Amino acid sequence: MSSQRIQCEQLKSDADFFSVRFVHEVSEQLGVRQNILNEVKRDVDSGAMVTVIHRGGLGYAATSDTSVSGLKRALQEAELWAAASAGKTVTDYSRVPLPHPQAQYSTPVERAWDSLSLQDKVALLMSTSQSMRVHEEIVDWWAGLWRVETRSNYWTSEGGWVEQSLEHLTPMLGAVANRGTETYTRTFGEHCNQGGLELLTFHDFQGRAEPLAQEALALLDAPNCPTETCHLLLAPDQMIL
Repeated sequence: MSSQRIQCEQLKSDADFFSVRFVHEVSEQLGVRQNILNEVKRDVDSGAMVTVIHRGGLGYAATSDTSVSGLKRALQEAELWAAASAGKTVTDYSRVPLPHPQAQYSTPVERAWDSLSLQDKVALLMSTSQSMRVHEEIVDWWAGLWRVETRSNYWTSEGGWVEQSLEHLTPMLGAVANRGTETYTRTFGEHCNQGGLELLTFHDFQGRAEPLAQEALALLDAPNCPTETCHLLLAPDQMIL
C-alpha cells in the first residue's frame, strides 16, 4: 500500500463524501538556439486537493503540505466551505452519484527519458541544430525537447483509489529565413504525445530538421498568392493552426 493511501486513511470526517487528489509533476526543457545551449529548465510542482460534499454543499482546499497534518488542515478548510455553501448552490451535490473507482494506469514507455544522459541529450540537440544552418539566409534556428512527467493519485472516503503515471514528450524545431524585407518561419512543434524518447524516432526528429530549413528558404522564392478567388487545399498539419 502506498504511503499516500496510508496518509488518507488517517483522515476522519463526518461529511457525506470527501476525497484527496495528489499531483506531482516534473517538467524539463532542453533547447539549443543558433547552436548555443539555452538555460536548462526543471520545474517541480507538488500538492494535494481535498474535496468535501456534505448536505448538498461543496467545499475544497488545496495544500502543498502533503503530510497528514497538512491534509487534515486542508480537510477542515474544505469542510467549512461545504457547510457555508450548503443550500446555496445551483446544484444539490447530495444528488450527484459519486463513484469510488479502483484503477491504475501508466504511459507505455519504450525508452525512458533518463536512459539518455543530459550530456547526450544536449549533443543530440546540438547536432540537430547544426543541420538546419543550410544557408546564410537562415537567420535563426532552434531545436528543443520538453518532457513532462505527471504522477497523480486519487482517494475517496469510501475506499476508492486510482493511480496514474503519465509521460509526455514534445519535440520542437524551428527555422527562420530572411532576404531583405521578406521573412518566413517554419516550425515543427506542439506535437505532444504520451511516451518516451522513442517518440523522437516516431516523429523523425533529426530527419525533419534540414528539410524544415529548406522549406523556410523555399518560401522566400515562392510567388505571392493570387488575388483572385480560387480553391484552397490545406494539408492536415496546417489545419491545426
